[in-house]
Amino acid sequence: MAKVPDRWHRWLTDVRFGGDPAVREHVLTEFLYPVRETVLDKAKLQPGDTVLDVGAGDGLIAFGALERTGPSGRVVFSDISQDLLDHCRAAAAAEGLLDRCRFVLASADSLADTADASVDVITTRSVLIYVKDKAAALCERQGGGAAGVLPRAETRRAYQRVRADQRADARS
Repeated sequence: MAKVPDRWHRWLTDVRFGGDPAVREHVLTEFLYPVRETVLDKAKLQPGDTVLDVGAGDGLIAFGALERTGPSGRVVFSDISQDLLDHCRAAAAAEGLLDRCRFVLASADSLADTADASVDVITTRSVLIYVKDKAAALCERQGGGAAGVLPRAETRRAYQRVRADQRADARS
């Protein structure tokens, strides 16, 4: 019996488009690609940046980041779905991009597999709605900016506020 992909994989690669390639193309072109461009514009990516895409899903943001960071840029695809990471790995291999990619199985609020200073920018789209403790998820990654969540300076300030609160709590 063939393995059935998990619900996230099924949703992102088929269900949201109703299994119709024309609908898929329309939704991508009219809605999802403009969202991707907005997230990546806010990220202010530079050539050679390393990007952590939290909740990479089918790679919408991550593959766009690979284009913008040029041949020396790298992207860490992070997702809770191994099936989606496998999907992205296959797509990266087909495009000859595998050497610029890393794939991490992790939830948005548990990113311990990425070292603090290992990324320049963090991107995410439609992920934080599934995270119970959003402040903790943002604090999980103190390095890099968080495009698609907050501008870089606001992310640092939010992180500093939460860390100050944690230190105050620890002293009491």
